[in-house]
Amino acid sequence: MTSFSRPPLIPRPRSPERGTRTPWRSLRHRAMRWWSAANLVSNVGTWMQLTVQNLLVLHITGSAATTGLSLAVQAAPGLLMGLFGGAVVDAWPRRLTAAVSQAVLGLVAFVTAALVAFDLLNVVSLMALAAVTGLVATVDAPACALLGNDLVPPSDVPSAIALGSVVSSAGRLIGVACAGVAVGALGTAAAYAANGLSFLCVTAVIPFLRPYAGDGGLRSYGGGGGLRPCAGGGGAIAAPDPPAPRRERFSGAGARDGLAFFAGRPRLVALTVITAVSAVFGRNYGLTLAVLVTGPLAGSSQDFGAVATVLAVGGIAGAVLAGRMRRPSVRTVGALAAAGALLQAVAGLSPGLVPLLVLVAPMAVVESVSDTAGATVLQTDPPPGMRGRVLGVWRTAQTAWGLAGPPLLGLLMEWAGPRGALVAGGLIIATVIGAGTLVPSRRTASRRTASRRTASRRTASRRTASRRTASRRTASRRTASRRTASRRTASRRTASRRTASRRTASRRTASRRTASRRTASRRTASRRTASRRTASRRTASRRTASRRTASRRTASRRTASRRTASRRTASRRTASRRTASRRTASRRTASRRTASRRTASRRTASRRTASRRTASRRTASRRTASRRTASRRTASRQVPVPPGDVVPVETAAVDRAAKPVLSEDLSPIG
Repeated sequence: MTSFSRPPLIPRPRSPERGTRTPWRSLRHRAMRWWSAANLVSNVGTWMQLTVQNLLVLHITGSAATTGLSLAVQAAPGLLMGLFGGAVVDAWPRRLTAAVSQAVLGLVAFVTAALVAFDLLNVVSLMALAAVTGLVATVDAPACALLGNDLVPPSDVPSAIALGSVVSSAGRLIGVACAGVAVGALGTAAAYAANGLSFLCVTAVIPFLRPYAGDGGLRSYGGGGGLRPCAGGGGAIAAPDPPAPRRERFSGAGARDGLAFFAGRPRLVALTVITAVSAVFGRNYGLTLAVLVTGPLAGSSQDFGAVATVLAVGGIAGAVLAGRMRRPSVRTVGALAAAGALLQAVAGLSPGLVPLLVLVAPMAVVESVSDTAGATVLQTDPPPGMRGRVLGVWRTAQTAWGLAGPPLLGLLMEWAGPRGALVAGGLIIATVIGAGTLVPSRRTASRRTASRRTASRRTASRRTASRRTASRRTASRRTASRRTASRRTASRRTASRRTASRRTASRRTASRRTASRRTASRRTASRRTASRRTASRRTASRRTASRRTASRRTASRRTASRRTASRRTASRRTASRRTASRRTASRRTASRRTASRRTASRRTASRRTASRRTASRRTASRRTASRRTASRRTASRQVPVPPGDVVPVETAAVDRAAKPVLSEDLSPIG
């Protein structure tokens, strides 16, 4: 008897679905990574604006009623125009719609920042900007949500939604902190400007996003069937992607079709009821838990801050856990919502703060998982051409219960107190969900009974036919088994031969690889040695060049110092010469001035001497004239001459002799 060795077991090929239940599996896609980063920036800017928006309105108007009115004006388009916004998303290209809506929201933020910066914002412009923001948001919210889901395969949509929840929570924390810093440093307008920049960031990223094209690694770019391999996709190109569904033109009939589809879809109606009841009676923890902590538990604002922190951390943890789901159902959402409601009812009976924190943590986790699962069902259950309108209907309903929930819960708290409101709200939620599960179960039971009877009849007939066919199949199977055994024996022999040849080939390949590695290591060592030698030579040449350069610099510095010294000596000599010439010139000028002064003094002295001599002469002549006049007068008095007598000769002679003397003496005076 010949024995054959057992062929080696062929390893089972790894399933592509294996290892894809991680909560971060959506980040394997490059487009999703870019979208998440842009979404984080946008959430930071949005929360920066929301942090200062109510304070700005209250500062401008000084009225709490006007602040509430601005919030109502911003929420009104979501209540009235949500269905039409979803119809617009279904009718227009999704990336274009998201990019345009983000750009318009950024423009509104920049306009608000400019008005705040120049102190031009008033109540009318504030209400107009709030209305425009709410109207654009009716298109932007479903467009961005569906665009993020288009970037990943359907099995990764829960991970994408969970990632969006985590990004939203992180953006809220960062945005509030950045708002405080920006407003404190740059003012309120900085928060609006930052929000505008965040919208522009998302607008710049959207054109580069490529939707996921399904299995096969193909992705369609534009029209004309142009195909490119998807990042991470493997295998050969087998066939082009199926054409995208034709988009309907935007019209009121399309919006009505969306409403009719939503109302005729039991899963969506059940999801709406579960979410609405949970939102009205169980999710307003900012109101119920605040009153419970500060009231019956006698806590402070710091204690409520701890409760809010636990809620936030639990929400993030729940979003991460929800990312591991692949195909959640409405029953899963209802079960999680009922579990969260029961935890809420138990939390309402907690005697202290510590038990409340212990109950709040799992409650936040369960409700976060429920919300993420519900969003997944909402965005994946409708067909692709109807998802925008479904989200529009959902936005309208969500705005309605968001506006009606706080007043109803406030009335319940006034009637039953905070503990009673929590307990009653939790029981109401659990009761509604339980009743909703019982209604379809009765219908299902009757249908199952009828189907079982029909199935039993069909089974009896099938068994009779199968028994007849079984005998025939048994004979054919025996013959086929014999043939299969012979074929298996031959295949095992062939497989063993192939395995031996593969092992031999692998050994040869291993020896060749070892030899090539050794050769490569030797070449690498020789290259390293050559590179080290080259480096040492370069280092030596660089050192020599640096020394030469240093010597040249030293010589140039010495030459420059000598030239500087010679220039200084020449300048000193020139300065001394100039000083000597200036001194000589000053001495000459002084001597000239002294000589001129002496000459002038001499001239002045001579003039004075001449004037003195002239004055003495004049004085002498005047004295002489006065004496002569006196003598004449005396003579005329002593010898009177009668008329007709002749003057004596001596007197005439004296007169003649005196005339030239008088004329000579008086000539200088004249």
